Amino acid sequence: GGAKGVQKLPELGGVDTFLSSQAANLNKKLGAKIGEGRLPYEASRAGVEQAKLAVKETLENATAVSDIIPKSAVRGDYDLVHVYSSKTNSTVSLRVLPGGKYEFDTLISEKSSKF
Repeated sequence: GGAKGVQKLPELGGVDTFLSSQAANLNKKLGAKIGEGRLPYEASRAGVEQAKLAVKETLENATAVSDIIPKSAVRGDYDLVHVYSSKTNSTVSLRVLPGGKYEFDTLISEKSSKF
């Protein structure tokens, strides 16, 4: 194996397109998690924008992509894929939807335990 470069992302159809399609979801979920003090960003519009930038940079610079994490393992309704970037030291969790689609699940400001 050569140098570990950027990993192949799940088929999101382009990070920018994916994130713009997920804008409302991102604002809601990141805002809620920041409001609960579970992300290191301030509880403001600017904090949410910083968190969204971390999501974008993590997806654009993925250094590790998990296998599908079955919903039974995460007590949720959806299977997940975790995308980690050493550049942001953050993990983006994506829900796996039917038909090969994904939606934003959450941002974790460390390397997730699934790696």
